[in-house]
Amino acid sequence: MSETAPQGPLAGGAAERAGRFLDLYTALLPQYPTVSLWRCWEAALFSVQELRGPLLDLGCGDGSILASLVAGGGSRVTAHGLDISAESVALAATCGAYRGVTVCDGRRMAHPDQAFATVVSVCVLEHIPAAESVLSEVARVLKPGGLFAFSVPAPRLLAVAAETHPADPSGFVEAFNERVEHRNVWSAERWAAALAAAGLLVHDIRGFMPPDAAAAWFEAYDWVVRPIRGRGALYRLAGPGLRRFGLGRALASYWRRRLTPWAGRGVSASLEEACALFVTAKRPG
Repeated sequence: MSETAPQGPLAGGAAERAGRFLDLYTALLPQYPTVSLWRCWEAALFSVQELRGPLLDLGCGDGSILASLVAGGGSRVTAHGLDISAESVALAATCGAYRGVTVCDGRRMAHPDQAFATVVSVCVLEHIPAAESVLSEVARVLKPGGLFAFSVPAPRLLAVAAETHPADPSGFVEAFNERVEHRNVWSAERWAAALAAAGLLVHDIRGFMPPDAAAAWFEAYDWVVRPIRGRGALYRLAGPGLRRFGLGRALASYWRRRLTPWAGRGVSASLEEACALFVTAKRPG
């Protein structure tokens, strides 16, 4: 992430960068291929944006996503993190990507008006009840002309979820939504209307994660859920404590081979077919 076009490891377009981010995330999270694949698409799309500072990472989690963008090269921007989870904020504070991190609700931000040139949010808004309140707060804390960039799943994802689990499509979709805590799986049109109501002008809405890539993602998801239901033995074995025995590296290598064909292909899809959306909007001025 940089004030100008990134150099070094992040050179190239989004499709090329997605493969590099997949390598990074599978190495960090070998037992979570679903996270690695989805994050590689998002990171690639965010990395080709001009993200100016000061920047707010809304729903920063442990900070690993922004840290991976910063590590790609180019000049750092001044970044601040925000998350409702005190545990996540404590982790984000140690990742080296932020000037400061704050525990607060995105619907009631603790930041002054017009504090940021950029706000980013990586797959967060779909989880927050009354997401419209978050959009209004984003409009408040953005400087005039400031950029808001965010990623969210799209309704097509749930259709693919049903299609890939024909034995009990409605039951699977219900269980899936409950597990991932989806609250707002909205269409591009609904996001555009909500942004406009908050006083933000849509700059671009692009689709990513086409249905075939989503089907591959659900194959990985099914693999993830089975070990969790089986008390998570594989996850404990693949954790940092036992990675010295090579299981983490073996899992990372396996998933990298399985998922690499989908990395570059997943960064673009028509809005009709997209299972996820990457949205940019600006505050007028």
